[in-house]
Amino acid sequence: MTLDDLEQVVRLERICFPDPWSEYSFRHELTDAGDAGFPRVIELDGRVVGYLIGWYILDEAHLANLALDPEVRGLGLAASLLEEFLREGASRGCTLALLEVRVTNHPAIRLYERFGFRGVSVRKNYYAALREDALVMMRPLASETEETDGFGL
Repeated sequence: MTLDDLEQVVRLERICFPDPWSEYSFRHELTDAGDAGFPRVIELDGRVVGYLIGWYILDEAHLANLALDPEVRGLGLAASLLEEFLREGASRGCTLALLEVRVTNHPAIRLYERFGFRGVSVRKNYYAALREDALVMMRPLASETEETDGFGL
């Protein structure tokens, strides 16, 4: 993801989420997150159709935001972004991956479960503007010297 992608990323964010991140938040990820940040886009025909924002903090890989244009869902693009994020986390020595997801976002929960994430707790009213809870999901990450799972992680 680059600053040139911001307009398309913000547009996509507004399509995908009822409580979208601001342009400032995305700009901050690109200019101030440093080595801890993992901003990625996926393009088709020169158009941003998905993105992922993640952070590597100490030994944790935290998935902050993942979105895909509704027109291209089901093609495995979100899985591709997620796999890249997890692989990079393992290569950086992270031992745990975690995320929060709206409890009603069943397609996302199914994707995360396919990647070995499991629900560990619920954060009440995490999405305050929506008055919706978040499911906290975690999964271990194998180091490069340990066994990998079926996703090459």
